[in-house]
Amino acid sequence: MEGTVTDISWDRLVLLEPRLALLVAEARRYGRQSQGSVRLFHRHVKPPMMKLVGWFAESDNPMLKSQLAYNVVYTRLLNEYFAAHREADDDGIAWCERLGRKFDKKRSKSGGRYATSRR
Repeated sequence: MEGTVTDISWDRLVLLEPRLALLVAEARRYGRQSQGSVRLFHRHVKPPMMKLVGWFAESDNPMLKSQLAYNVVYTRLLNEYFAAHREADDDGIAWCERLGRKFDKKRSKSGGRYATSRR
């Protein structure tokens, strides 16, 4: 059943709609700024994604308009978003340690982001 809506992968979708690859960079960019919230994802990444895949896609391709395509893309972009957030947190902890400060997750109002105390 090659080429049906049950045969969907990220790579195949990017071949059909190359602009999806650009959304990975956007997801990562907003993920680094997110402070653990999905608010930025839903505000800045999801709207352009919905124009490219899913029921409301601006395409006549049935594969791109499928729910399965939406799920594949949504999952990939959300994973990239949170991966970038985790990397930013790791960078913040390393930055605090380079300054000779101890990272203190309990003192952080943002759930562990850059709260420091003197050693």
